[in-house]
Amino acid sequence: MLFNTLHGADVHFLVGKGGKKTGLMAHKTILMGASEVFEAMFKHEEQNETKAGDSPSNPIVVIDIEAITFKAMLRYIYTNDLSAIDGDGIDMLYAANKYHISGLIDLCRNFPILKLPNVFYAFRQASFLEETELATRCLAYIDRNADTLIRSDEFLQIDHNLLCEILSRDQLTVKGEIAIWDAAIRWADEQCRENGISCLAANRRAVLGSALLKVRFPLISHEDLWSKIVPSAILSHEQLLGLLIFHFHPERRMPNMFPLQFLCQERVPFDESDGSKAKISLKINNFSEFAQDDGQRTSDFVYASGFSFKLVASKCATAMGMHLEYCAEKGFDFRCKCSATIRIASKNDGPDGVEHESGPVYHGRVDQTVLPTVKISFEELMADANGWYNEEENVLTVKADVTVEGAYQV
Repeated sequence: MLFNTLHGADVHFLVGKGGKKTGLMAHKTILMGASEVFEAMFKHEEQNETKAGDSPSNPIVVIDIEAITFKAMLRYIYTNDLSAIDGDGIDMLYAANKYHISGLIDLCRNFPILKLPNVFYAFRQASFLEETELATRCLAYIDRNADTLIRSDEFLQIDHNLLCEILSRDQLTVKGEIAIWDAAIRWADEQCRENGISCLAANRRAVLGSALLKVRFPLISHEDLWSKIVPSAILSHEQLLGLLIFHFHPERRMPNMFPLQFLCQERVPFDESDGSKAKISLKINNFSEFAQDDGQRTSDFVYASGFSFKLVASKCATAMGMHLEYCAEKGFDFRCKCSATIRIASKNDGPDGVEHESGPVYHGRVDQTVLPTVKISFEELMADANGWYNEEENVLTVKADVTVEGAYQV
């Protein structure tokens, strides 16, 4: 095995962020076969050496990837060893993208979220790399496990922009809005400590800034309002008075001198069950154009029992195909036992709306990560008599219900 040996090695890398660099040897032929970036790099180097009549080139310095990640990438190139990305999926994704190693990119994109050491960092990096699907999976995981994650040390390290983005989400699953307040205060105190300032009310308010407006104070109980919010002295006089009027004034919904500055919309209810069920909704805008295209539309990911599911709609000749895909967050070698049903939603939200149910698209062991496809013709989907297609808004909505009954290894 040539990996990690000096025999025949003809390229030398110095790898690492910061001042400390690690030397790694490799073979140009193998790297060129795996990556068009390496191929272009070495061919350019050879041309320059030929023109200048130089001796072999100097080491290639890599300053944006840690040595452990670069070495794991080399291991994958040489051996196709999947353990190369174990626990290092996000940093490895950056390296795989930089050198255009397609197989490794796909593995990193589907890396189990449960194995990521820091899902907040993973979300930020996935967004930076424009890996939309992975970023969406990270957000779905954060939503589903928010009550635990916002209490973690990793939450304290997120930047202000990400704090605002997370606290503003309707989908956060927490045991009451007071958990959001507690998390925001912990984050503010950590920022104060890092900046060498005391954790006074004025400093907490300053570091929180616009994030304070993301806390939905009207949803906090009267008891917590008096025992935690008022004594903290973080809210301004106007904010606190508007909040108290909202809670206690008989005409709280009437305009007043101190308008409420905070959202009142409920977040998703906290589910203390095993989380084995999931509901997915995919709203297809510009549906008439979609019927003419060859592309596909996908829903956001939702979680059920450690599996992330998404609903996919695509054009199949004169019909629309719909199927479910999932990733096992326990690892690449896990599959699920589940039942799933896909429905076409009525354009009417009222009780008279009629939905088309496909019947179970699957029940039992799923040996692949894609469930069978359901097809319905565009003619049937857009027929007025069925009441599914909203012609005025040019919208059709597909829904799915999934129940996970267990997991097994393959």
